[in-house]
Amino acid sequence: MSVSPLRILVPSPGSSKSAEIVQSSDTVLRAHLITLSDLPAGWKESTSAGTDLDASCKAISDPAFDALPLHAEADFTADSGSMPILAETLAYGGTDEVDAAWKKYVTPVSACEHLTMRLTGQTHQMVLAQTSLPRSGDASDARRALSTSGRSASVYLVLIRRGDLLESVTYAAWGTPSASDVQRLVETAAVNTAELR
Repeated sequence: MSVSPLRILVPSPGSSKSAEIVQSSDTVLRAHLITLSDLPAGWKESTSAGTDLDASCKAISDPAFDALPLHAEADFTADSGSMPILAETLAYGGTDEVDAAWKKYVTPVSACEHLTMRLTGQTHQMVLAQTSLPRSGDASDARRALSTSGRSASVYLVLIRRGDLLESVTYAAWGTPSASDVQRLVETAAVNTAELR
């Protein structure tokens, strides 16, 4: 299936209205990812090795949206190279492809109530449930995994759909991070992708 062009809304010269520039490139997505300048002090970019979640729930460890035609991601860890960790993925495809990727994520994740996750070299038994983060975009799915064994840890998994764009924000930290901190990250991601449709 061919990918419909990614539409970027930009101001028209001499006009307050928006015009559409049509491009289809991973480079376009990368330009709208969270960057270090969006984050408070204490973060550094990661090669993603430390932020990939090794989870027993395949929908989380190998999400369907990773296979969409256009794909970009950014990964960050604390300066120490440990927790907290932050990962953002932007994925874009045709409407049918995005519909399928959304369902292939949300439906099985809903069944992953109990799972294991490997965080910074440690395996944790986790309980996954929906969380009360405000809804965003055309549709959103927000969940939090809490450890039930070993060191206390929390993992927030947020997936947002805006048209044919899927945006995933994953935030993991020791203890119980403030939901407002996670919401600020989600809002920052939303601002960065506001001109994408």
